[in-house]
Amino acid sequence: MSGNKTAAIQAFREGMVRGWSAEIVEQLKALGQRKPPVNGLLARTNPLNTYLGLFLSRIGLR
Repeated sequence: MSGNKTAAIQAFREGMVRGWSAEIVEQLKALGQRKPPVNGLLARTNPLNTYLGLFLSRIGLR
């Protein structure tokens, strides 16, 4: 599933519904997921969201 992270995550989640697997859990952790934007009213690409998210991550609050 090279190049299509969304489809890969969906396929792994469907696999988990059919039966739990440690391999699938490892793959899902390796793929990772984005955290929601700091301020949901602003776009993810808004500089305020970007820099505030970086700042909060660095001080350990996110």
